[in-house]
Amino acid sequence: MGSDLRDRPPDLAGPLQGPDGADVGGPGPQPARHGWLVQNPNINGYSGAFGYNLATGVTIVVEATKGETAASDAPAFEIFRKAVAYATPATPINF
Repeated sequence: MGSDLRDRPPDLAGPLQGPDGADVGGPGPQPARHGWLVQNPNINGYSGAFGYNLATGVTIVVEATKGETAASDAPAFEIFRKAVAYATPATPINF
């Protein structure tokens, strides 16, 4: 086939598919609105969030720890959302 996922933008209204039409969703980054691929792993008190904007090429990565009295279950994603709004105001993460 010779095609690469980077050669074409995904249809962000539906599932992300490879060149052969197979669903490539799963545990990796998931499509979000405004061209972002995002993931937010949270493991053993560590909170992470990362995203890549296909249109602008911007990558943002945040890692944080969760204290016992944390106000959020995903503090890194809260920080990530604010960093995205600051760095790319035309393409916010709206969830």
